[in-house]
Amino acid sequence: MKQSQSDLIVIVPNLSLSDQASKWVFASIATVSLTIGAVFASLGAWPIFPIAGGEILFLAWAMKLNRKACSRREVVEIDDHYVRVGVGYKSPEQVCAFTRAWTQVLVVPSQHSHHRSHLLLRSAGKQVELGSFLSDEERDSLAKRLKKLIDSRPGERPGEGQMQ
Repeated sequence: MKQSQSDLIVIVPNLSLSDQASKWVFASIATVSLTIGAVFASLGAWPIFPIAGGEILFLAWAMKLNRKACSRREVVEIDDHYVRVGVGYKSPEQVCAFTRAWTQVLVVPSQHSHHRSHLLLRSAGKQVELGSFLSDEERDSLAKRLKKLIDSRPGERPGEGQMQ
């Protein structure tokens, strides 16, 4: 009996800063802001100090949102019969399963030139968007890869079994 193989694609956003680098950036900006606030407060302009504190709180909130957005994961598993998609942050929050034979990979162009296209997996009235955080070039490349994997015969990897 032949064991089925599955392909796994993990889609993640580009993480430009590591956690450690992110902490250094925050500490550097906070130090500069608090130092400037302390200097102005010592010169009698004490209202600057609470404003500096507010800036730091806002920066911390914005960096936390950014870290959460960068922890998003989209996992596509393609086996002989199904295409499964799990989307979430630490664990899958949304899971969809499509019958492989009926799954379509669609790239829907935006109606406006300044908006991005959409990469969709669609089957039997269900659809899920993938790679919303990718550039258009990355999204097109992913679409080609998914089409190649989904359209290949079950049990055969693209490029295998071709006569030379």
